[in-house]
Amino acid sequence: MPLYEMIMVCRMAEQQSMTQLLRQVSQAVLAEGGVVRGFTNLGDRILTRNRQTEDGVYHGVGRFMQVQFYSNP
Repeated sequence: MPLYEMIMVCRMAEQQSMTQLLRQVSQAVLAEGGVVRGFTNLGDRILTRNRQTEDGVYHGVGRFMQVQFYSNP
């Protein structure tokens, strides 16, 4: 199985919300037969454009996370 790296941009949230998000990503990879190798926090960065969420809130800063996992192509 090849190693994949996925970069996620998340909204700034509390530790509990971030933990829940990473757990959901891990479960999705495991459900498809993959293996999660690790997570890396790449830090908080200013976004090139403000992003709007479904509830109409604009975000100008995002938290970048890297997920490394093995999976079948």
